[in-house]
Amino acid sequence: MFRRFIFLGIIIVFGLNLYAEGRIKPESVSRRIESGRGPEGKTLVSESEYRAVLDADFNTLVDVLSDLDGAADLFPSVKESRVLINNSALISRRILVSYKVFGIGRSYSFIENLNFIENTESMFTLESVLTKSLDQTLNGYRGVWHVERLPDSDDGMSRSLISLYSYFDYNKPFFLQEAILEAFTDNEVSDMFNCVAQAAGVY
Repeated sequence: MFRRFIFLGIIIVFGLNLYAEGRIKPESVSRRIESGRGPEGKTLVSESEYRAVLDADFNTLVDVLSDLDGAADLFPSVKESRVLINNSALISRRILVSYKVFGIGRSYSFIENLNFIENTESMFTLESVLTKSLDQTLNGYRGVWHVERLPDSDDGMSRSLISLYSYFDYNKPFFLQEAILEAFTDNEVSDMFNCVAQAAGVY
């Protein structure tokens, strides 16, 4: 049954790649998926970085990513995005995400702190760091969106470099989670980039 699942997954991934023609396909800078064992049992670490050059205005991309309450409207996997604290000392947000493939998956509910590391005329970096896993499904999490203004194209079109780094340390991963991450991480990240691109008016 496991082999049939993997074979079906390969077919679907191939189909998704065909469907993705004409869409943004971010370049994988690095990707690591490793299982281990912690004090409470099995753990699973997923770490990756992707980037793409978009024909998009830098300020528009920054506005899209700075809408802290809008993540649930922007990304299909985000079911709740609610800012709890937003002042000069701290930005805290409650997040609920759900990842499922063929009905197999899990939801993750957690509190994260947000840090605007860079916010200049040409550089933007937004970091999110896990502060509390509300359902004890995560040992750790860190995500970083980075946007860099590039010179306009020869025909005067705005261009920007956008990248996403993510690190997840899953507590007690569900059955087949490692195989699902191996098969579907590229497409999940591609979907996120395309959501941002569409919101920024790229297509």
